[in-house]
Formats: sequence, C-alpha cells, structure tokens
Amino acid sequence: MSNTDFLDKAAELVIKHSPYKLGKDNIFVVWASKVLQNNKALLGTTIVEDNTYYEVTYNGDGNVFYVDVYRHHENFEVKAG
Repeated sequence: MSNTDFLDKAAELVIKHSPYKLGKDNIFVVWASKVLQNNKALLGTTIVEDNTYYEVTYNGDGNVFYVDVYRHHENFEVKAG
C-alpha cells in the first residue's frame, strides 16, 4: 500500500470511529512512517472538544489495520533543574 493510500485510509478510519462529525479537513497527520510493507501514522483532529490522539497501524503481511485511541488526561509544567 502506498503512503498516500495509507494516509487516506487512516483519515477515513478516524472519521468513522470519532464520536464527532468530521471531514478530511478536520484531520491532521502528526507523524507517519512506512517500513517495508507496514505503515504507521499518528493523527489528531481540529475539534478542540475531541481531545483525542489516534495511532493507526497497517500490517501489510496480514492486510489488517489497527487503531489505538488515546484521550488527553492532564498537562502540567515541570521546571528544569
């Protein structure tokens, strides 16, 4: 699967499984990688209330996608030193 095809499918999976009404213009890719027949991407949405981070993996050997969903829980400051 090409990287472009994978990213399109990853965005479709996020749209399909999000509780919010999303379009492709609401999805952004934070990071993506392709190694041999496998792909992985980290995606987010422009919907502030979504507060969700998506990790989509494609296993080329098994022709299967995995979607991990993470919700932002906390953000705090730690002073260096």
